[in-house]
Amino acid sequence: MILFGTTTSPYVRRVRIVASMLDIPLELQSTATAEGQKKLRELTPIWKVPVLLDGEQLVFDSHAIIDYLQDSAGSHALDQKLKSSIDAINQLTVIDGALDSAINVFYFRKDDSTVCTLPYLKKQEERVVAAMSWLEQQCIKGAFEQSSSFGLKEIAMVSTLDWMKFRDAYPIINHPSLCKLAKFFNVFPVFESTQAIE
Repeated sequence: MILFGTTTSPYVRRVRIVASMLDIPLELQSTATAEGQKKLRELTPIWKVPVLLDGEQLVFDSHAIIDYLQDSAGSHALDQKLKSSIDAINQLTVIDGALDSAINVFYFRKDDSTVCTLPYLKKQEERVVAAMSWLEQQCIKGAFEQSSSFGLKEIAMVSTLDWMKFRDAYPIINHPSLCKLAKFFNVFPVFESTQAIE
């Protein structure tokens, strides 16, 4: 199986963590180069990573790829708690919302720092703050496993926190419980070996 993406993408990292946990080897093809971007655009009409190529089968989006990998492994143990709890689904949705908004702000700032006063970007920034504050409260209430029996929402949360810190995209230090969660998981080899690098 070939995974198209970058080592810095938090969505690609989620897939890499799950594949490692399921003992599914993936060949990572970088999309950080002009050649990699060209190949990505040939594969997917939305030009977003990750994309999985398994023989002739293409799979877009990290959620769909993770489902596909679990199907391939014959086990959906990682998302067992998601399927049985609307609260867990809500938590994953908020994690994705915070990350998507933070990514939008990061790339707009990177391209043109003067656009940060636009109402759209202010709303994105405010959405990140609201989502992360809510997730901090969820963490305090014990919504995230801090054990070796973690699942998809913990993988998503830690990947999001690490990306925000790596890109200096959001002050995660404002959320001590979430920082403690990331610190707990980043000693696991599967998290440590997939840390963002450029």
